[in-house]
Amino acid sequence: DLNAVAAHLPSVICFNKGIVAHGDPEIIFTPAVLKKTYQADMNVIRHGDFVLMVHSTPLSIRTPKKRT
Repeated sequence: DLNAVAAHLPSVICFNKGIVAHGDPEIIFTPAVLKKTYQADMNVIRHGDFVLMVHSTPLSIRTPKKRT
């Protein structure tokens, strides 16, 4: 969980076929670094010392298939 990492670890390494970024999670957890790391659009919300990372694409609500 990235949010737990950001809250509790003083240093992290973002890795995707090589080091993407390393250092203080508060500095390196940015949408650009997370996209390079996870190949997904991420939002980073900061409020005081709190950092929250969420996936930018909302989950789809599945509609049940009609039975024929």
